[in-house]
Amino acid sequence: MWPVGDYAGRITPTASEASPAANTSYYTLWQTWANEAIVGEGEQRDIAVERLYACLSNQESILDLGELNLRTLPLLPACVSTLNVSNNHLSALPDLPKGLRALTCAGNTLASLPVLPPTLQTLDCSQNTLSELQNVPPALTALNCSKNSLRELSHLPDTLQSLDCSGNMIASLSELPDNLQILDCSGNRLEVLPDLPPSLKTLNCAVNGLIGFPFMPFSLQTLNCSYNELTGLPPFPDSLINLDIAYNEFNSLPPLPPLLATFICTNNPLHQFPVLPLSLQRLTCASTSLTALPPLPSALQELHCQNNELIFLPELPASLTDLNCSNNYLVRMPALPDSLISLDCSHNRLETLSILPYSLQFLIILHNRLTTLPQLSESLRFLNCSSNGITVLPDLPNTLNSLY
Repeated sequence: MWPVGDYAGRITPTASEASPAANTSYYTLWQTWANEAIVGEGEQRDIAVERLYACLSNQESILDLGELNLRTLPLLPACVSTLNVSNNHLSALPDLPKGLRALTCAGNTLASLPVLPPTLQTLDCSQNTLSELQNVPPALTALNCSKNSLRELSHLPDTLQSLDCSGNMIASLSELPDNLQILDCSGNRLEVLPDLPPSLKTLNCAVNGLIGFPFMPFSLQTLNCSYNELTGLPPFPDSLINLDIAYNEFNSLPPLPPLLATFICTNNPLHQFPVLPLSLQRLTCASTSLTALPPLPSALQELHCQNNELIFLPELPASLTDLNCSNNYLVRMPALPDSLISLDCSHNRLETLSILPYSLQFLIILHNRLTTLPQLSESLRFLNCSSNGITVLPDLPNTLNSLY
């Protein structure tokens, strides 16, 4: 099929031709297409034709026609197996080379796709206006159809390993392929998920309306189920490394897995906090109404516990580099580790501040009850100590470039 132009009656080379005569036919078609460009629309058809010429002359397998403001495409060389036509203004695609293995057509205005060759292995058709996706090629291993207008997605091939269907209007997912390893279905209208395949490693189902959750496979390493309506979860697999459950309705959680490195549970009405695994490196538990934290793992590097009801903090691990404990009821701070780089303890009830580590570069302590400050770090670059009772500042380091 041809998007524009009267090409139907013109002699075109067959898919298998690479003879000089066939090349001449291609060149004639491409030059005619280039000459049909409408002045003032900014299409860079001349550059496209140069790339088409080079591709055909050298029998190159990769053709890049992305970001040329193209509104149509001409006949494509049969030698192409990897095609990029992303970020143009295409409303339709021509017939695709029969041996095509990779197609990127993201960032256009495509409402439908042509017949996709059975050889296709990767397809990125994101950021278009597709309302359906039919006849997915049987050899496809990676599909990105995010940011379209899809309402359903079914009949996925068993070969599929990576699927990104985020930012659509999908209300339900059909059976998922057994070989699927990566699934991003965030930003849809899902209330439930199908059974998860046993090979799944990464799952992002954030920003839906999920009210229940299926059993998690033993292979799962990353889970983001934030911004849903979940009140409970099944047991976590021991393989889980990254977990984001922010903005749900959890009162309690199952035991955390032993290898967990990142845990985000912001904006949940947690009545009790789970025991933290020794492997944990990053913890964000803001806005959870916590009155106390459990003992912190020795590997912890980042702790964000702002907007809670904490009166004190537990002992801080020596590895900590980033601490945000603002908007609590803290009356004192524990000893700060030598590794600390950033500290925000603003909007508390602190009357004194412990010795500041030499490594500290960012210090935010506004809205407390401080009347003095300890000696400032020679590495300090940013200081906000406003809305306190401080009348005299200590010596300011030469590294300081922002003071409030």
